[in-house]
Amino acid sequence: MDTQQHQKMSTAAKVLVPSSTAKSAAALLADAITEEELLTTIARFLELYKWRWCHFRPARTSKGWRTLLQGHRGLPDICAVRGTRLLFIELKSERGRLTPEQTAWLDALTNVRSAKVEVYTWTPARLLDGTVEGVLRA
Repeated sequence: MDTQQHQKMSTAAKVLVPSSTAKSAAALLADAITEEELLTTIARFLELYKWRWCHFRPARTSKGWRTLLQGHRGLPDICAVRGTRLLFIELKSERGRLTPEQTAWLDALTNVRSAKVEVYTWTPARLLDGTVEGVLRA
């Protein structure tokens, strides 16, 4: 490739992906995945790998979206069990942040060491890098 061709390609790349906003393809894809899409994909993995699991869906009420529960708020999104393993999984989009209530639950669950309890916060990046499937396949 001669210098002129290289300059043209370099200029084209800068137009398509400015260096100030350049991200890897995986990071761009992860940013585009919503929490609902992440849940749908993880649910498929849970079924594929024969986990017994549940997720409590919020419902729209006259006061906005609510998840009916009694007790402390912030329970992780997914509870899954298979054999001797018990998973608690909080899902977040790449830009999502844990609430103080969610952090309190995750901290409390992480402290349960005598049982085989595993606690995760998964984002689309963990789905794309194989972490999710690796944990659920094991």
